[in-house]
Amino acid sequence: MNTPLDFKFLSVLSLLASLFFVKDSLASIVNINFTGFIMPGSCDVDLDRPALNLGNIDMLSLQKGAILANVSGFNATVRNCYLSQPSTYRPAIEISGEGFNADGKFLFRSSDSSSRGIGVALYKNASSPQYSDLSLKSGDYIDLGGVGTIPADTTLPFFVGVTCGSASNCVSSNIAPGRLISRIMINLRYY
Repeated sequence: MNTPLDFKFLSVLSLLASLFFVKDSLASIVNINFTGFIMPGSCDVDLDRPALNLGNIDMLSLQKGAILANVSGFNATVRNCYLSQPSTYRPAIEISGEGFNADGKFLFRSSDSSSRGIGVALYKNASSPQYSDLSLKSGDYIDLGGVGTIPADTTLPFFVGVTCGSASNCVSSNIAPGRLISRIMINLRYY
């Protein structure tokens, strides 16, 4: 006499046996590769102003070209650094973000902006920059010390300004008004 338990056991046994005879061609192997970088140390990195509202800007004032509108500053403080072991890497701040090139400058502009051809230029300056000053681009590194060093506590001054580049970049066919959103990431890296 078969009990419900015997029936369940036979069903499971049949299922397992059928899986044994499934051809290899029906099975798939999927590899997942993981990568990472184990840093030899770390620092606290803080911004004194994690969000900046650059206000409203008249598009006509930008069309003159080679200007920075609504320049605003902020500081990144690097402190409490340590190394867990001797290192052959250099500590640095890496700058990254979406954007585009105009007039030899990288202008940070996120893809969810509705404005066109207008972005934010980023400068590492002690005082308010001029448009012609050297600006930073996505992928730039700001060294915090030599190979194997522990960075000293420091404050890095930055400025941003809205621009469309040179006069030729800023012609009305290249730019359009709308909301400008810019996300700039400031990350501690060892390289």
